[in-house]
Amino acid sequence: HAEPTDAKKGNDGGFNPYWAAGTCLKTPRQGFQPWFGVDLEEIIQVTHVVVTAQADVHEQHLKGFRIVVSDYSIENPINGRVFKSREDMFVVCNSHVGELKKGSAHKIKCRNNKAIGRYVYLYLPEVRQILHMCELEVFGFDNAKPRDAVPKNLALGKEVFSTKNES
Repeated sequence: HAEPTDAKKGNDGGFNPYWAAGTCLKTPRQGFQPWFGVDLEEIIQVTHVVVTAQADVHEQHLKGFRIVVSDYSIENPINGRVFKSREDMFVVCNSHVGELKKGSAHKIKCRNNKAIGRYVYLYLPEVRQILHMCELEVFGFDNAKPRDAVPKNLALGKEVFSTKNES
């Protein structure tokens, strides 16, 4: 496939899992622990995320991903080493072992009610490869506000960022 894409492809509301549709995200190859993040713009208790896997790439491009939540913005570093070096800054929502079925959406529930923060990150720990995905939806609630009867994607339209090319 072509060059890395704008991070906005990762939460644009486009669920078509094929690269040609223009709704999928691709990070640069050289990033260690490639990652994608979204700024929810307020502190949220994240209950689950839904990850839509790309249909026309090998499953390994999302194999073993981890979802973490934090109040800490990693400010667009080239690689995700910060997730390992500053583990105290991130709460693990959940990890996914193995591969995701190509082209489908996967609901990943947070393991506990401590996944609270403004930023949500999806990254591939301990690998140097390209991260491919088509959508990251984030669901949860703000404890200070009444809970919605119908959950909604809190990430849609919010600021996003991902692994950058090395200069």
